[in-house]
Amino acid sequence: MYIPDAVLPYTRRISWCAFLATLIIASYWFIINNGSLGWYYHIDADVYYEGGKAFLLGKPLYTQRFSVNGFSLPFTYPPLAAMLFAPMAITNTVVSAMALTAVSIILLWWVAVQMLRATGTDSPKLLALWLMPILLLFEPVRQTLSFGQINIMLMALVIADTIAPRPSWARPFQGALIGLAAAIKLTPAVFVLFFLFRCQWKACVATIVSFLFYTTIAAVIRWEDSYLYWTSTISDPNRIGGLIYSGNQSLRGMLVRLIGADTAQSVWLPLAALIGLIIALAMWRMRTHAPELVVLNSLVALLCSPVSWSHHWVWLVPLTIVAASYCWWWAAIVGFISLASTHWLLSPARNAATAWHSWQHIVGNSYVLLSFLVLAVAIVWPPVRSHTRLSTSQVHRI
Repeated sequence: MYIPDAVLPYTRRISWCAFLATLIIASYWFIINNGSLGWYYHIDADVYYEGGKAFLLGKPLYTQRFSVNGFSLPFTYPPLAAMLFAPMAITNTVVSAMALTAVSIILLWWVAVQMLRATGTDSPKLLALWLMPILLLFEPVRQTLSFGQINIMLMALVIADTIAPRPSWARPFQGALIGLAAAIKLTPAVFVLFFLFRCQWKACVATIVSFLFYTTIAAVIRWEDSYLYWTSTISDPNRIGGLIYSGNQSLRGMLVRLIGADTAQSVWLPLAALIGLIIALAMWRMRTHAPELVVLNSLVALLCSPVSWSHHWVWLVPLTIVAASYCWWWAAIVGFISLASTHWLLSPARNAATAWHSWQHIVGNSYVLLSFLVLAVAIVWPPVRSHTRLSTSQVHRI
């Protein structure tokens, strides 16, 4: 039954307003108390700050570690990233971290708008605002904001190049933003597969040319750092952290926790290749559906990288929106796992996962297992969205 706005009971309107207000207050309180938006030490943002400062001062990026809040941490990104982080050093760590947080939140809303629009949702801007209190509670989003990471920014660059509408003058440059993202952090390079599966050859070329262009700029300015990064630093396993930590939600991380590091080392590459083929099959089936394709493409980096920290899984936001365009239950499953962050319910201490019971491996590898479910559905389910689309008008239905 549909009730027009003019006769919608005031009690029901008040109920919805109270519900939204509760979500906003609860999410704000939760995030403040968990450090995402409060006066919290954003440790990764400070590493970016120190990297940008070293770039400005002409100091080496990769032969020294940076002291941040009592920790000695390396700068792990390509030289171009340090160049782009340089403006942060003009201010101070607090201002730069606050700016990074604000931009990330705005871009999260923008990504939600683009995904809602691409899946045929009515009033995507308004609905994205309604969803923001919930999206801010997603564990990868909370972690990204708490650490001061740039995952949402990189995701926005990819969405801008693949999903968002673009003016006619920008169409010849499609792929350039993914190339820029890859020059900042190498993993977004996998999204060239999006263009390959859609036979967008010019965009593939633009991605590669853009990556080489920005990387060359950094090399011209800082040749020694660039040479060191691309010849040795990029392959240094000591710079990426422990594989066994429950926060490492990658295929390799799950294998290390399940069967031990030595055995995992021997079976990881064959299994990663198999998973890659399964993802390729799913992407081929969804090649004419851009929102589904870009979400599946993200699983290449998330599953097949040696380390995928939980904050890298901000792609659960687009996945939830795509799932909602097919079935509310699917969106509920993805949303629940994104909110619950069950892998943190177990001890994150080094080697603690070696003593996990079977049920703990299910709980502790939630993102990896969810992605397996997504791949299974993408392969067997017809790529036809539900006629019951997510929309703001649904709040007027009883």
